[in-house]
Amino acid sequence: MLDVHNICVVLGGTPIVQDFSLQIPTGTTTALVGPSGSGKTTILHAICGITPVTSGSVSYDGRDITNTPIHRRKIGMVFQDSDLFPHLTVWHNIAFGLAFITPRLGARAVTERVQELLALVGMETFGDRRIDDLSGGEQRRVALARALAPWPHLLLLDEPFSALDSALRLRLIADIGDILSATRTTALIVTHDPAEAEILATRTVSISSPSTT
Repeated sequence: MLDVHNICVVLGGTPIVQDFSLQIPTGTTTALVGPSGSGKTTILHAICGITPVTSGSVSYDGRDITNTPIHRRKIGMVFQDSDLFPHLTVWHNIAFGLAFITPRLGARAVTERVQELLALVGMETFGDRRIDDLSGGEQRRVALARALAPWPHLLLLDEPFSALDSALRLRLIADIGDILSATRTTALIVTHDPAEAEILATRTVSISSPSTT
């Protein structure tokens, strides 16, 4: 279980998140819903270790990870802009996170894991494609596969459906929901859209600015 306890984040002297608490049971999906400027992305960054916590704590399954380095937290992150490597192929984008987090895996194990993930996100034949040749929805799928590659305890998704047309967005919401259910991945999704939250999440948490619950 993820346990975020009374975290505060102050950046440049400005409070961005104040006394925010959240618990996510293992194997469930929670949606964090709120307007722009409410601190949603900062909360994700604090959980995964990108942004330091000014006070409070973050723990997973009873282990305090507040000051644990990013690469040791076993947390996957899908960024709002996908944040993929345009100079690498789809295959190498997915394999990158795997090699970085679990460097002891042999070449055969890496290949098997990448192939498994390509199938999971419905992109079995896309391994040799360059990122620049993909649609927005395809890039989101690759970003999801890369985040899932090293078997994370927790998956964080920051507005994963932004800038997509409505038909594609609805299809991708359904597909990602199916993937999270099939993998039983504990997930926290940030969105400004209550409809997305209702479809994807077993629980919804609403926040406003400044971020308190």
